[in-house]
Amino acid sequence: MNAEGVIGEAQAVGVRLWHEAGRVRYQGPKAALTSMLPALVACRNEVAEVLRREAQSEAFEERAAIMEYDGGMTRANAEVAARLLLKLSEGTA
Repeated sequence: MNAEGVIGEAQAVGVRLWHEAGRVRYQGPKAALTSMLPALVACRNEVAEVLRREAQSEAFEERAAIMEYDGGMTRANAEVAARLLLKLSEGTA
């Protein structure tokens, strides 16, 4: 099973997955976690990367929207600023 399949399966059985500090975190019913753990461990690096990208995309959209609507910036300028803020927060700017 690929990373997207594992994430979808986890959601289907009530397991919440997220990326935090370079690791995959999970929460859910014990029986569901027990059944999902082998698949999650088998492709944890891929799952971590998918979850990291999703979190980064959500953070980008949120920051750009705040700067656009609350800050009065154009969408294009808000996206540039959001990209820069994310790079600064990651230490890659």
